[in-house]
Amino acid sequence: MERNDMEIVRSVDRAARLLEALFIAPEGKRLAELSQEVSLHKTTVLRLLRTLVSLGLVQRDPRTDQYRFEPLRWIAIG
Repeated sequence: MERNDMEIVRSVDRAARLLEALFIAPEGKRLAELSQEVSLHKTTVLRLLRTLVSLGLVQRDPRTDQYRFEPLRWIAIG
């Protein structure tokens, strides 16, 4: 993800990094994997994931404890 000289809202940047990591892994990823991949503390990643789940953009599989991006949600919104 390329950044320019414009000011960035840190929480939006972090959420976008998580969505990008999930987008390229359709099988899903666990919290620890995502935390390591985006270089954020697990607590921060968990808070962001809970928000994304509540918005319907990410789904958590309770059996595997993996999170997946839900791209069809974006289509359904429009």
